[in-house]
Amino acid sequence: MKKLWITLQLLAAVLMLAACGAASSTVIEMELSRSYDDFDPYVNEALFYVAEGAGKVVFDAAFSMEGENGTLEIADNETKVGIWSRAWQGDADEKFTVELDGLAQDREYVVRLTGYGVERASVRLTSDDDGVMGQARPRKPNRVVSEKTV
Repeated sequence: MKKLWITLQLLAAVLMLAACGAASSTVIEMELSRSYDDFDPYVNEALFYVAEGAGKVVFDAAFSMEGENGTLEIADNETKVGIWSRAWQGDADEKFTVELDGLAQDREYVVRLTGYGVERASVRLTSDDDGVMGQARPRKPNRVVSEKTV
């Protein structure tokens, strides 16, 4: 009985260590539908942050749309420079890989889903990279440059 107890304790410890060491995925999900907004185009955005050590970032993506036009793009959230984009016309349902190379570390990026004449659209991006983390809010406020007229 004592051997069984020790064996169960060891098994529990191994399982806890394995669970702690398991890689966690970052998942970014967005949807658009007629009930999302009153005005076309519909736009939905999500943020992710690239920590040190990320290097090349790979997302497994799934896109589905019923409608006229949809665009998925990824941009630097501070500079607004586009890094990757893809567009669809008409109904679509596909899976693909997004590879982002040369992303700056300690930087925040925005994923933007835009739809024109869309009944329904959804995207799911998944990264197993430990250096990629989803963000609920921007880390830094966006800087707005105002022009003064003289």
